[in-house]
Amino acid sequence: MKTRLAQIFAVFGIICIAAYIFGPWSYTEKTTEALAPLTTSPARYVTQIIYDENDIHNPNRGTGVSATGTVNTTVQNTTQPSATNPAETNTSATAANDIPNDINGIINFYNNSLDKTTGLKKVGYTRNLTLCKAQIIGDKTNDQGVRNMVNVNNSDTAPSDLVKLDAAMVKSASGTSQGGKYVFVIELNDKTTNKNVKNGDGGYLGILGYDEVNSLVSTVAESALGIDGAKLSENYTCNMTKGKLQLTANPDGTVESVSFSGTQGGTGRVLIANVDLAVDLTSAYAVR
Repeated sequence: MKTRLAQIFAVFGIICIAAYIFGPWSYTEKTTEALAPLTTSPARYVTQIIYDENDIHNPNRGTGVSATGTVNTTVQNTTQPSATNPAETNTSATAANDIPNDINGIINFYNNSLDKTTGLKKVGYTRNLTLCKAQIIGDKTNDQGVRNMVNVNNSDTAPSDLVKLDAAMVKSASGTSQGGKYVFVIELNDKTTNKNVKNGDGGYLGILGYDEVNSLVSTVAESALGIDGAKLSENYTCNMTKGKLQLTANPDGTVESVSFSGTQGGTGRVLIANVDLAVDLTSAYAVR
């Protein structure tokens, strides 16, 4: 009989233990706090578990009081949130990313821009004599009459002397995005040519041509030596250096302004005298 009772109690104990372990229970999850901002790296979250008052895992079971517990959860974010609206587009950044950054790309942009010069006018043009010297005649650099023949400080109404570039003309080129505009600085290679020099050679603008130089030295020879009709020799050499262009344009290529600076030097001969000339050149163009 005792053995039988012991067996019954043993079976009853097993049933109670199983009921405790596998018995019905329920809970509600509520995410209450993020421990780290959502980034591309895993983020930890705290999940609060609220046990029903009759849940067998509720330590307050039978008292009518619910209980809470916590579970740490890790999630992997597959997107990179932004502090601002990710749908917004930063036009300045977009413009900066689209700006040409190599010599050929900048040259192409510059050349295409010269087809979009509506409203562009030549607003400044200077030539400044820095050297006029000849054997026998002497140094006439500061002679006002000579300077008046060379020096220019005026403007035109059209940018017709702007010329397109090729890679052989360009030493370096760079571009930046400023206030929604593209600004390019193009440095030109030095250029050596002859009596046939003309505007645009090597990308240089406002050039003093052979006929102008010839007229200049003839006037100097006549005033200094009393020689009429002296002409510059045919083997005149023209050297152009320090050429620089700056273009400001909209991203679509329409021009806002262009500026040029450079130096022109020339060496020739009049009768038995060697003649050396040097002129600083500037040109400016803007939409008006």
